[in-house]
Amino acid sequence: MVPAAALAAVGVGCGGAPPPEEGRLREILEQGEALSQAADELEDRLLAGQANVFLWRELARRHQHISAVVTRTQTEHFASMVRMLERQEGLARRGPGTGRRWPPPCAALAATPATDGRAKWR
Repeated sequence: MVPAAALAAVGVGCGGAPPPEEGRLREILEQGEALSQAADELEDRLLAGQANVFLWRELARRHQHISAVVTRTQTEHFASMVRMLERQEGLARRGPGTGRRWPPPCAALAATPATDGRAKWR
């Protein structure tokens, strides 16, 4: 027959985990759950940071594009201002009365065949 000590060893092994081991197992499972929760929170933070970096890169790209457009527009505007100033200086050098005048003098209006000096308000 089987010795009683062997039966006692088999009975203890099959009877379930002793209470200290159950506590340790529960503690390990809780730590695992806490670690999993911390990893999920870290992943959320990393994804939010990645979205933030994407947003700032897109804003920087748009700013660079807008800056290029504004620079080109301002350069064109400045060039037209320089041309206008040069034209005004040229007119000023010629003296008064040498350029076109608007409205034309009244004598020029009176001499036009369309009005013949009379108003057409009738």
